[in-house]
Amino acid sequence: MKGGGPDSEAGLGRRDFVTTHWSLVLSVRAGGTSGEAALEELCRTYWPPLFAYARRDGLSLHDAQDAVQGFIGSLLARRDLHGVQPELGRFRTFLLVAFRNFLVSRSRAETRVKRGGEFLMVSLEDEGATGWLERELSDAMTPGSAPLTPKPCP
Repeated sequence: MKGGGPDSEAGLGRRDFVTTHWSLVLSVRAGGTSGEAALEELCRTYWPPLFAYARRDGLSLHDAQDAVQGFIGSLLARRDLHGVQPELGRFRTFLLVAFRNFLVSRSRAETRVKRGGEFLMVSLEDEGATGWLERELSDAMTPGSAPLTPKPCP
């Protein structure tokens, strides 16, 4: 479709999870030229539906593209395709469940960073902090008897 049609967003074509021939997945494991060709076909087949799923999940265009690319990269780096078996179910089910888990982990990581997850948290309940506070509050001064000039910091 041209213009603003449903397939124009990224020129993707099919957005449904098609049936995969297990021979294709097993070829990826074998490696070599045929493995690379099989991997390319799997990526070309499943990139559009994964992208569509990410968009339906609420990701922006660029975040959805990044998520799919990150997922495929993670899948290859961890060699997850070497662990899938025809006896365990459909490949598209494995792929969709793995992608959902990837999106959840990605979202948690982003939320953790927003909450300060990249910084070391210091507990206010710490023994050192409590001891310092007790020493500071142990003098006999009251707010009314405090000097008007602040005392210098140690």
